[in-house]
Amino acid sequence: DEIGSSLGTISFIGYEISKDGISGSKLKDLGIELNSISKSTVDSMRDIIWFINPQNESFEKLVEYMKDFAAKILHTIDFSFDAGQAVLVSDLHLRIKRNLYLIFKETLNNIVKHSKASKVEIHLMNRNNELMLIIVDNGTGFDSSKEFTGMGLSSITKRAKEIGGNLEIESKLKLGTTTKLTIPLWKKRPKLY
Repeated sequence: DEIGSSLGTISFIGYEISKDGISGSKLKDLGIELNSISKSTVDSMRDIIWFINPQNESFEKLVEYMKDFAAKILHTIDFSFDAGQAVLVSDLHLRIKRNLYLIFKETLNNIVKHSKASKVEIHLMNRNNELMLIIVDNGTGFDSSKEFTGMGLSSITKRAKEIGGNLEIESKLKLGTTTKLTIPLWKKRPKLY
């Protein structure tokens, strides 16, 4: 769905560019948008290929992949990534691992785009038969008592529900944000196809 939507947008932009009478500034804007969507599509394809590669089935490999992404996107921010005992998790369904990663990725993207944070702490742990991902930033924060309106926040909330997880986001203006995802490891989850 993600790739199909991106390709549809790329096709539309290509059509707009091919129109007669398009001005230089409009052409430049479309070119910037085309570049951004193309890059995002390539990243999505890279993630899909990584997840279906049998060599990447272990949870340890996923943790390494998450650490690599954090190092790439948070390169200008002081961050720590503690996986602790989480690497002992085994036998997680591919859909759970993929959604865990996409929630993680979207959260870090939001931090970089919106928070102005100078410090980020990432904790991934296995506690009381639950896999927990906690991401804390010291950024500008937002009023979390109001309903989430951004597409990114609604998307990660939906992803958490799809895998039987619980997502909590606590934020205060000028005091940063804490995102906590909890996924039960042993109790009955929704059927995953």
